[in-house]
Amino acid sequence: MSTKDYIVRQFPANEPAYDWKNDPFYVSAVVLGLDIGLEGIGVWLRHGLKPIYYRTFLFETPDAAPLEGRRGLRAGRRCRQAEQRREVMLKQFCADFGLPWVEITDKGHDDGPFRFRWLATRKDMDGLRDVRAFSACLRHIINHRGYDWHSPEDGGDYPWGDEAKAKDAIGWAKDSFCQQEHADKLRYMLTDCGWTEKEHQAFDTTLNQAVERFNTKGIDAVLAEHFSVAKNNLRFPARRHNFPREMVRDHLKAIVKRHAKFLGGQERVEEALNRLAPIINVHRKDEAARARLFMRKVNRCPLAEILFN
Repeated sequence: MSTKDYIVRQFPANEPAYDWKNDPFYVSAVVLGLDIGLEGIGVWLRHGLKPIYYRTFLFETPDAAPLEGRRGLRAGRRCRQAEQRREVMLKQFCADFGLPWVEITDKGHDDGPFRFRWLATRKDMDGLRDVRAFSACLRHIINHRGYDWHSPEDGGDYPWGDEAKAKDAIGWAKDSFCQQEHADKLRYMLTDCGWTEKEHQAFDTTLNQAVERFNTKGIDAVLAEHFSVAKNNLRFPARRHNFPREMVRDHLKAIVKRHAKFLGGQERVEEALNRLAPIINVHRKDEAARARLFMRKVNRCPLAEILFN
């Protein structure tokens, strides 16, 4: 583990958020929306908030495979953009609280960050002794912040992606921790998705196991089980788990509250938690960026006069 000097640039003052909810585009305009996908076209026509016409037209596109590959590349780019933004914000946080910026490795059998997180939560210890280990914990947790049920990374409909493929859903559930409420919503969303009865049964079984893991294990318990075996190749895995964002936030709070000495004392713990909350939840576009995108996407439909005059 090594430290690295860094220079933090000052952020410009935040622009006031645009009041898009009361914009005429949403409140009173007639809007035609088209969603062109790999297997069909979705049409939505509304007047203000009232839908007038909506339908999905399915079609076969033999040349859709390259588009699917491009979609995967786009999702990867967006995840990297969000990760880079979190890194910049966390670097500013470390500078403000006098924490070193620590380079971490998380490849192969390197247990460094996971070991620090395990030691930071062990009840038979007083926590970490090295501020660099604490800083490495923060960076590792922010990088592996878990999935957010309410805001998927690429705006997909499901935690595993855009499409309701049984193989993807079952693979996701095998490595996931899921709340009962979210599991029930997933079952409802996948009621009529074209799966076979066998696929539905397999998904339901793995999803029940994901709920059981959520109710019986925390992240600290997973790490403790991983390090309970001496040989790395025989250990219960510490990687590849799909933790919900709520579990990761609780894990982060527990570590921060236990190491107030590295943040300037107990009186600064609440300030640190308030600063870390938007960092772990940040998306690739902030409020100002979404407002600019909204203004760029608004235009007058050339068919409006023909349809409604």
